Amino acid sequence: MHNEVSVMSTHQKGLVLLVDDDPVVHMIAEEMLKSEGFSVLSANGGKMAADLFRAHDGDIDLVLMDVSMPDLNGFETMGLMRRVNSNVPIILMSARHAYANMHPQAFENSLAFIGKPFDAEKLRETVMAYI
Repeated sequence: MHNEVSVMSTHQKGLVLLVDDDPVVHMIAEEMLKSEGFSVLSANGGKMAADLFRAHDGDIDLVLMDVSMPDLNGFETMGLMRRVNSNVPIILMSARHAYANMHPQAFENSLAFIGKPFDAEKLRETVMAYI
């Protein structure tokens, strides 16, 4: 996993901060995003994501973030990000599909929820709706 912006062609659609501690899910999502023309900034945890978000404030067009991570969870990380910039769209994802129904108030600062596993089309549609 890289911690820097991937070099893309002039057809890039925007910069996505991708946050997931599962290396397999992260790799799949990153490849899907890159194949759609997005540049990807990668983080494997909430603290790293918050630091990258702060360092790249104004450059990030969208955040795609897992809810369950070992250091800071997605909700805690989203709170830190919202203090820096409340205008960047944040899409949360989790393998626990019922999570959004169990904790709806926690999702109020995010725009969307994607259940894992997801396919390329669902990811593309969701990201394109908010970028």
